[in-house]
Parts: sequence; C-alpha cells; structure tokens
Amino acid sequence: TCHGRWRRIARNEYAGTKDKTAKSEFLRHADWLLENLTANGRIAYWKYNWPMKILGYKWKKPYDWASCIAQGQGLSVLIRAYGLTGNKKYLAPGKKILASFETDYRKAGGVLEVDEEGNKWYLEFPATITHGRVLNGFLYSLIGLWEYYAYTKDKKAKLLFENGKETAAKNLDRYDLDWGFFNWSRYDDRKIFYSGRRYHYMTMLPQLEIMYAITGDKRFKRKYEEWKRWGADCCFLSKVNDLPILTLQKAFDYLP
Repeated sequence: TCHGRWRRIARNEYAGTKDKTAKSEFLRHADWLLENLTANGRIAYWKYNWPMKILGYKWKKPYDWASCIAQGQGLSVLIRAYGLTGNKKYLAPGKKILASFETDYRKAGGVLEVDEEGNKWYLEFPATITHGRVLNGFLYSLIGLWEYYAYTKDKKAKLLFENGKETAAKNLDRYDLDWGFFNWSRYDDRKIFYSGRRYHYMTMLPQLEIMYAITGDKRFKRKYEEWKRWGADCCFLSKVNDLPILTLQKAFDYLP
C-alpha cells in the first residue's frame, strides 16, 4: 500500500504541474506494480508473505495472502498509468485483479469473505484463523473498484463495487465507538476498538464523503455527519487519550 500511495502522489503532482520528473516517477512505480504482481491461475494479486502482528488476527502457514486495499489502490494506479501512456500493458491484468474480489480469503490471492447473512466483505487483513474487518481498507478497495469501472466500464467491476458498497453501507454502525462520555470511530469490528485521531479525521471522514459523492447513498452521508460531530464534541478528549489508547491497543498485540 505504501507503493500505491507514493504512486498516486506522483501522479497528482504531475497532473498539477506537468512536471516530467513526476510523470517518470509515477510510471516507474506503476511498472514496479506490474513486475511484482503474482499470478495464481485466474487471479493476480500483490502478495504478502508474512503474518501481520495485529490484535485479534491469527494466521496459519503458509503465509500467502492479498489485501483488498492493495488490490483496489493497484487498480487505481494502473488505469492512471494507462491514461498517461496509452500502453495496454497497464490494463492487461485488470480482470485477474478483479477476480481476487470474488475469491474466498482462505485461498491464495482472495480477499472476499461472505458472512452468514450473505454480506460480501473485502478484507484488508484476511488472516486465515481469526480476523476483523477493517473499514478504511474496505472503503479504499471500493473506491479503487469504482475508479476502475468508471474508466473501463467493466461490468464485473461495477457488480463487485455494488456488492461491497451495500455491505459497507448497512454495517457502518458496527464501527461506532460509543462509550457515552466518549464517541469515536473504530478501526475494525473485532478488537481494534479505537481508530485514532489521524484515521478519524484524515481517512474515515474523507472516505465517507467520497462514498456519498459516488453513490448518493445517504447512509454514508449520515455516518459522515455523525462522526464529524463526534470529532468536534470529543476533540479535547481525543487529544488527551489518543496516544495512551493506541499504546494500549498495540501492547495487546503481543499478549499470548
């Protein structure tokens, strides 16, 4: 995901300045994406081969997994690289990358979890034994799917986006941290109960705005307005408690 962020930064810089160095840097990173894409039959994904040390997440060997955030941001980068160059190599793996969103997370390259109610979740950290569902990674992947559809008009991308969008919209309340005296957003729906100031203000709120702009679904708007209000009402408490709570959560990562 770090590569994805730097690539988008370089692309945005080029779009604003037409600086050839920024364009060259962006395309260098886009090429890195292509070179490091793992093919697994009908699926293509950016492979993680280590377990993440995260509270409530347990993995089993062999470590070979994909992340929905990397898959979605990767799609965003590749369509931009194609737009800049017209080189079809950047679109060539698109359908195989999409396939990861319809492949069970317990299979190599898959990021899909279907819950008991039939909701379709795209997992940022698809730990094979126990895991939570990270909201910001889920929404990043949806934005990537939407951008890919908007550019290519690929019907599969639109279907995958719609499936995930509906799951996200009707489960937003799962990510409320409501302690009465302190209200905030959660990072996931399992054990990471506090998202932190940076994620709340700089990631969660902008993502909800984008999802509402894309879909017109008022569930995203209502949650944005609620969390924005919480961010204002609990601003002082969050400043005081941010580091202690984040440190406590991190300490729990290392408990047996």
